[in-house]
Amino acid sequence: MQIFRLLIFSYAFLNSFLLIADPVHYDIGAIYKNRTLTLGLTGNLNHNNALWGVDNLLLKGSLESSVNIFTAGVVNTVEPSLQFFPVSVFGLGFGGYWNQSFTNSLDIKACGESIQCKGLVQWLYVNATVQAKIQRFMFRTLFKHGRLTQRDTSKPFFESSTVLVAPKEGSLFQSLNAVAAYEIDPMWQTGLYYLEARVLADHSRSEMGLLFVKYSPGQWEYFLGLGYFGSPVLKKARHEKDRELGPLALVTVSYKGVFCKMKERESEKM
Repeated sequence: MQIFRLLIFSYAFLNSFLLIADPVHYDIGAIYKNRTLTLGLTGNLNHNNALWGVDNLLLKGSLESSVNIFTAGVVNTVEPSLQFFPVSVFGLGFGGYWNQSFTNSLDIKACGESIQCKGLVQWLYVNATVQAKIQRFMFRTLFKHGRLTQRDTSKPFFESSTVLVAPKEGSLFQSLNAVAAYEIDPMWQTGLYYLEARVLADHSRSEMGLLFVKYSPGQWEYFLGLGYFGSPVLKKARHEKDRELGPLALVTVSYKGVFCKMKERESEKM
């Protein structure tokens, strides 16, 4: 029941802006990777409400909100967020992340024994974005910082999306996403993607690096990334903070669309 409450909250979070926002964009798709939780379905709702400077690429101000959903059946996540951009290149905001696992049978050593892999993990965070686009080159970095907790405090717990273990009392947790891309033409894009996450209580971290290519014909989008992934949870190393680095393949297929505003629909009927 808890995950359904979170979905309702996420919908209400997004819906509160619909009366003043531009059309809401959505995408639904599937994701595959050769690591933990190999196959899943994804969904996203987002919109960008322009506040000022619409005709100025640098000084444009906006309010951006989104809801991201992922399900692998036994593991489900939902993440609503809100960001305010006083100028187009910099934004500040906040968000929440909830990860509900219904199993202790994940492919992680000691799951259910010394590590709690089942239950609800919560992360409430503040975030900051720096981004820029110069002709065909694009750069974006997103930093998140907040406290990661779980309802069951009997043992250390597992966070599946970053493949990290946090102490039973919780910990400050942060992540850094960075992407640099080049637009070959309107349908093809290539670039580099990097993700790093840290549990600050014990300084453990995981990281992922990808060289990717993206193909976007019409409303469909195909993404292929090849690179590496490392986490102490997957380790065969001697020390707890060491990370085993291994090859990673990431494939996504998604369909993108737009929800029109209610006012626009009413005007079309007239």
